[in-house]
Amino acid sequence: MHLNNGHDTIQPTQSEDRNLGLIGTIFLWTAATLVTPTIMTGQMFIPDVSPSSAFFMVLLGSVLGCLALGAVAVIGTRTGLPTFMIARSTYGYHGSKIFASLNVVILTGWSLIQGYLGALALNKVTATLFGLDNILLAIFLTQGLVLVITILGHTGIQKIEGIASSLMLIMALAITYKLLSENGLGDIKNLPLSDTPSLTMAIVFDIVLALDHPAM
Repeated sequence: MHLNNGHDTIQPTQSEDRNLGLIGTIFLWTAATLVTPTIMTGQMFIPDVSPSSAFFMVLLGSVLGCLALGAVAVIGTRTGLPTFMIARSTYGYHGSKIFASLNVVILTGWSLIQGYLGALALNKVTATLFGLDNILLAIFLTQGLVLVITILGHTGIQKIEGIASSLMLIMALAITYKLLSENGLGDIKNLPLSDTPSLTMAIVFDIVLALDHPAM
């Protein structure tokens, strides 16, 4: 397993290594959007704000976040440089290190949360099917998988990402269908709100916008 499989260097990505393409990009962002922590974050918004307000804030924050991602993508396509190498032109050599360090902290926490949630799901499956209830073993397996994926980089998992993204999309659509078939839009729209909300529409917007930035 070569540590440079993901082309994670500060050198410009050469044209022959840019093999993601349109379909691969769609699969990449489908998988990134449908991860469990993102879905659970959306669930936190209700009942502090109404479902319609939460939907609007998610839509607005996502659109603005995509505009920022698109702007960085244009620069990255022209230069072939990683995001935090591009940041040197704005924040300088040492300033870009601050943002890179913050990004490492955020993504480390993100990976740990995803690995732990995956371990909970894996442990539930093994306990139900095989009677094996060992959360520590499940955590070891899922975090080990996270480590392997990190080392391989996107190039290393590109071949299976399309399958994984498709399965995630199918599962998300099935859950949405189940929810709407049992409750209906009217019931969801009229959900009672919290009397002591801890989140406001502005905070919801900030959270949604913040979810986009580590992906840069």
